[in-house]
Amino acid sequence: MNKKIVISTLLFITFISFLLTVINFRISSPPCFNADEAAFGYNAYSLLKTGKDEYGTLLPLRLKSFGDYKMPLYSYLSVPFMAVMGLSETSARALNVFLSLLFPLIVYLLTKELFKKDSYGLMAAFLSSTSLGLHLIARHAHEAYLAAFLTTLTFYFLVRFLKKQSIGKGIMLSLSLALMLFAYHPGRLFAGLFFVVAIIYAIQQKKIKKYIPVFVLVASVIAVFSISDIIYKPERLKSLLFFSNPGVQLTVQELKT
Repeated sequence: MNKKIVISTLLFITFISFLLTVINFRISSPPCFNADEAAFGYNAYSLLKTGKDEYGTLLPLRLKSFGDYKMPLYSYLSVPFMAVMGLSETSARALNVFLSLLFPLIVYLLTKELFKKDSYGLMAAFLSSTSLGLHLIARHAHEAYLAAFLTTLTFYFLVRFLKKQSIGKGIMLSLSLALMLFAYHPGRLFAGLFFVVAIIYAIQQKKIKKYIPVFVLVASVIAVFSISDIIYKPERLKSLLFFSNPGVQLTVQELKT
């Protein structure tokens, strides 16, 4: 397919993605600015001004927030938007709005890498740009959209590395994997899945020796992340309403009785 057609089509698709993210923004959808969004925004502003989170922890690997120990990457990546736009609802949500421009592009690259056809890549990019489920999350300051983007990006680097092993591609894979892990909790599941897939592929291709340096690097990234889990001991379930509110617990117990 002609490169000019591909580029112009991709630009049009990214415009659709951006438009669906910002249309009626702050007017009707989302209807309000929730507590988690405020926490991400304020922590980003605090990191910008002091290098510390709202509790005074220097460059934290978790955000204590409401006791749920949020993954910190969304706030760290929101710092430039806070620097330019100041502390506001718009600046707190600006990161996902920006990513809505990039999401179709990485979907295109991944699909083309898998199937080697521009038409497949463009179709996949278009479907992602018109996915209302994605845009529903992108309109909030929610780490799930960032995590979905980084999971797709990590998958793309994994496919490239499996096709042709090199230290450079291994480093890019490891960096993307690290970002994915610190973006949102499901990153643990995908990191393990990608690691197992890479090992199985290496064994099948009988190239296990070529993979060892990158395996060590990836394993180190996962180990560092696991250590941060041990240090902060995040207990997400206990911070949820059903587990932390005595009134809810009493009502549940009454109904069970």
